[in-house]
Amino acid sequence: MMKSIRSQLMMYPLLAVLLLSLAMGLIAHQQLSRVPDHLMHQYQDIVDSRADTIHSELTHLIEKVEMLSQTNILRSGDEEAIQAFLPTVVLEDRYRNMTVTDTEGLGWTTNGDYIDISEQEQYENIILEGEPFWITEPFISPFADPDVPIMIVSHEIRDDTGELQGLVNLVTEVYFLSRVIESVELGETGVAWLMNNEGEVVIQPDNSFTTSHNAVHLQSENVAFNRLNDGHLEWLEHQNEEGNQVFTFSAKIDEPSTEWNLMFSIDRDEVLGEVEGIQLTITAGFIAAMGLVLLFSWFFSRQMSKPILRLKEVFEEATQGNSDIRADESVNNEIGAAAKSFNAMHDRIRSLTYFDPLTSLYNFNAFLMELPYRIKNLWKLGGHITVALISIDDFKRYNSLRGYHAGNQILVGFAERLQEYLNQEEMIGRYFGDEFIILIRSDSKDHAERRLKILWQNAMNDMSAREDGWQLRMSIGAAFMEDGEDENDIEEIIAHANIAKLQAKRDGGNCYQFYNQGITDSIQEDQKIENALHFAVERGEFMLHYQPIIDISNGRVSGNEALLRWVNPEFSHVPVGKVIDIAERSGLITDIGQWVMEEALRQNKAWQDQGYEPMVISINISVLQFEQARFIRNVREAIHNSGLEPEWVQLEITETTAMSPGEDKVDKMAALKGLGVSIAIDDFGTGYSSLAYFTQFPISTLKIDRTFVSRLPDDPKAEMITNAIISMAESLEISTTAEGVETKEQQEALRELGCTHIQGFYYARPCSAVTVISHFRTIGMN
Repeated sequence: MMKSIRSQLMMYPLLAVLLLSLAMGLIAHQQLSRVPDHLMHQYQDIVDSRADTIHSELTHLIEKVEMLSQTNILRSGDEEAIQAFLPTVVLEDRYRNMTVTDTEGLGWTTNGDYIDISEQEQYENIILEGEPFWITEPFISPFADPDVPIMIVSHEIRDDTGELQGLVNLVTEVYFLSRVIESVELGETGVAWLMNNEGEVVIQPDNSFTTSHNAVHLQSENVAFNRLNDGHLEWLEHQNEEGNQVFTFSAKIDEPSTEWNLMFSIDRDEVLGEVEGIQLTITAGFIAAMGLVLLFSWFFSRQMSKPILRLKEVFEEATQGNSDIRADESVNNEIGAAAKSFNAMHDRIRSLTYFDPLTSLYNFNAFLMELPYRIKNLWKLGGHITVALISIDDFKRYNSLRGYHAGNQILVGFAERLQEYLNQEEMIGRYFGDEFIILIRSDSKDHAERRLKILWQNAMNDMSAREDGWQLRMSIGAAFMEDGEDENDIEEIIAHANIAKLQAKRDGGNCYQFYNQGITDSIQEDQKIENALHFAVERGEFMLHYQPIIDISNGRVSGNEALLRWVNPEFSHVPVGKVIDIAERSGLITDIGQWVMEEALRQNKAWQDQGYEPMVISINISVLQFEQARFIRNVREAIHNSGLEPEWVQLEITETTAMSPGEDKVDKMAALKGLGVSIAIDDFGTGYSSLAYFTQFPISTLKIDRTFVSRLPDDPKAEMITNAIISMAESLEISTTAEGVETKEQQEALRELGCTHIQGFYYARPCSAVTVISHFRTIGMN
């Protein structure tokens, strides 16, 4: 039978009080025994902190003097230039003057005075001993205020060859050190001072100092003092000159050219007297508290049972489906903590149900639930309502390259940026994956377009993840809610926005697109083309045309480029470039590309069997083909099945494919080279070429893009770029092929620049395997 929590709390109050008293007594004893040591460490921390401050001040002075020593005028050693330069130097009020001297100790001050410092300690340590810089101990100068000690910070001056030219000195008052020392003077008896390793006082809080004043009361401790002074002992308890028991703390000034220690002494009674009084007070209070606990134990047992029972009721209501129930967190004990945990768990469940855990935005389901309310409010404001879907371009590739953590950082940062763009009454949610959905209001359709354009432009700024800058690009699809449409039409509107987003991606991405019926028609046509392409190989609808590649040195055909053609009456109007784009987007290009390779190899072998002299067949390879895990095996099998020697096979890979991220590109190219196949880089000059990368690639040919060839010979920039490509190819001992040659002038310009091969309409248009044979005879064959 379950016992009531209230009865259990009432049964054991005396036992609980006894155990609690024992535990509290042990804890109090342990804590109180730590207080003196804790106080000592606090005092030591203060002294260490002020020592660090002094170190920082000295370091700042050294850096300033070092900076002055690096000026070109001082490094030149030109006496006249230095004399002219010194009066122009503007110094802070804290500095008396600055002097520059040669290696003999002779020089000038910013006041125009001629000086000799050869007897001063900084001269001895820098010029004679070879130290790069030096800080003197404070002293009274006969040329300055007799009541204000000063110090000199000096740094060597070397010319461009590293030869010592002299030194620069910065003279400063030491009041800034006095301020630091004064800040350590705690309590009524605390006093601080700077002391060197010989026990001599360097400076005291009032700027006074005396080298004859030794810390006699410390040195009387002999070994203990030495351990304190050299940093092996943090503090020391001893008697001072008045016979009082004191604590002395020490901290070294971590500066190579000084051997100073910051010292602080304070009476023991001032440090621990109050602590000992507190110990007595706590003991008395503890005894009194035990009595009160015993007196009210019964009362507290009853009070404690109330929130427990209430929490039980909250649990029961939550299990019955009440999502708005809240536990009382005001109880200041474990019950209150349990209530907080329950509420946090309850909020977490709500958050997982309605919010995206990564970006904290509405998830799509919550977005749809909130949408009717937001739409009604936006219609009340007037204007137009737009739904937009925003997708980050190439996000899957970024995730693969940089890792999911970096990808998550991009998503979080992008979500924050989108929220900043929206007004309070508008709404944003995470759609799916790297996509977001927004609801915005605008005064007009033009205004809506301007807002999306601004969003698109702003989101293209650099975002960083894992310290890797990445240019953010995105595709936006948007659809308007027309007058009379409400939340009941939202599914269709979101579908329209999604279609517009797909069109933006089909257009190359990194743009925004509003929905119109033409987009649907275009997508439907592309889908029909894709459906037809699924069966094009099987139905034998593909054929190859060939364009001769000419050796410019003798005008003969040295090879042919295989070009795909689709023979389909329904889609005869579709350009072959669009067909290839659709095939690449759908992934069909891998099967089509394999057919192209096999057919081109078969045809080249057939020409050889017909008695034509062997020539190279050049085959275009898509990025999807190249990235296939079995690509090398496919090439090997195609060559083997055709019976063609690999030396007559050339694979064309676009510059973009070659330069795209991936560790296995060089390995794949090396494997192709190992098969005996030659490799050409197509469309060279239009991508983001890196000579460092291309020197790693086993390529045999660079194909110069037609955009440069078409501007020859009239465009100097095109000629310069073409010449650079050809020169680079010559240095790498590889050939060049210029594409798109259409005029004799272009041919001659390329010949003069040193291009080795050309192809284009000037010689022959792409034609069938039967027709191209006539070009072999007409132009000649290499």
